[in-house]
Amino acid sequence: MSKKYFFPSEPSPAADKPIKNFLPPGYTSAAIVFHPFVRMPLNWKPEKSHTPHMLFPVKEDTLLFGTPVSWEAVRKETGMNSIKELAIGLYMWIGGIYHEKAKPEIYKKLKDVIGISLFPPKEDQLSELVIQSFLEVIRCSGSRTVHFEKITDGSGSLVIDEMTTEDMLYLCEEPISLYDEKEDYIFTCYFDEPYSFIIGKRDIEGLCQNIGWEGIVCDENTTHAWFLEEKELKQFYSKDE
Repeated sequence: MSKKYFFPSEPSPAADKPIKNFLPPGYTSAAIVFHPFVRMPLNWKPEKSHTPHMLFPVKEDTLLFGTPVSWEAVRKETGMNSIKELAIGLYMWIGGIYHEKAKPEIYKKLKDVIGISLFPPKEDQLSELVIQSFLEVIRCSGSRTVHFEKITDGSGSLVIDEMTTEDMLYLCEEPISLYDEKEDYIFTCYFDEPYSFIIGKRDIEGLCQNIGWEGIVCDENTTHAWFLEEKELKQFYSKDE
């Protein structure tokens, strides 16, 4: 089985098709885990930026000085009405959405709170702010090692209890899939998505609620365009909410 699930290879998941239609054989559940925003200290002075076109903390600075901020907290700060509206604003920020719901006022609400000390979630990669919790789930499943497949840089495995900060950041550089020895769980991400996916061979809703992540549980109809749909979301919330 390919662990490169959700990578932009054929057949590529369609935005208007249910995510669970694309689960590999043997997997029955899926959830979207939001990557946190990050708040840096007001006196933070970067020596370099993660992106060339705007000031953005590098991963090492995020881990040393940053504080994770939930989507719900940012939603409240912006005055937006829903997590869906915040997601639309984020996609406008990323530059990957053209839709009647993508209104300038939504983008402005987000823009007004970003850039001084608050920075948006990472896309195209796993977040350094959640990678440790992903590894903990894999370790608690009975796996001593985490296996990975990167989209451009090959595959391998690491002994979890021997991993350094550099090892963790190595897993947060590009689209990747992580999985345990028994392949009970797969953690992965997709281009231009400010969140990760977890898929499992059994129900993972309880896990998502208990671990302290923030996101949504995918039902039989949840698509990649979940933020444009009218249906109610089954959300789980970070521990600071």
